[in-house]
Amino acid sequence: MGSTLAPLPVPFLRRQLMEKGTRAFVAFIQSYMKHECSLIFRVKDLDIGGLGMSFGLLRLPRMPELRGKTATGFEDADVDIESIRYTMPAMEQARQRRIQAAKKAAPSVGKRKRSGPEDEAWSKKKKKVEKKKASEIRKVRAGFLDQKGKSRWKDSELEELRQEASLLRKLKRGKITQAEFDEQTTGDDDL
Repeated sequence: MGSTLAPLPVPFLRRQLMEKGTRAFVAFIQSYMKHECSLIFRVKDLDIGGLGMSFGLLRLPRMPELRGKTATGFEDADVDIESIRYTMPAMEQARQRRIQAAKKAAPSVGKRKRSGPEDEAWSKKKKKVEKKKASEIRKVRAGFLDQKGKSRWKDSELEELRQEASLLRKLKRGKITQAEFDEQTTGDDDL
């Protein structure tokens, strides 16, 4: 009972699979570009067209990471992608509502060119935001800032703290003795 599987005609394409393939492609490109071993994983040697074909893409997504790169061996499919529907009626209705809302919001015919931070690569934007949040969290946890972002200590207190930390490092390295450390840290108190 052997049967051969023929490719599905275009009306049977599923939008869910198309979107999953696109998301997987984007995630792969981003992870490849962020990989720390760039000597082995060289982006300039990556066959973007072949990779798009292997993910089953009908067209390559627009993404900042692909700007200036050529996709040899890849041709956009002669399929109206907007005609591919979801198999689940609720998802298809939601998609149709989004399309109608977009048409009402942007009646202009020409596409507007984006400029500014949207042109920055997604991975770089995400990295900047995460780094900023982590820095703020560390400062709040360390007690340097209150919840409103204001410093809890005066500048003179922070300078004294820096000097004591420097003395402690010198003590651990053996550059000063315990007696010198005690004298310099307790001798400055105004109590």
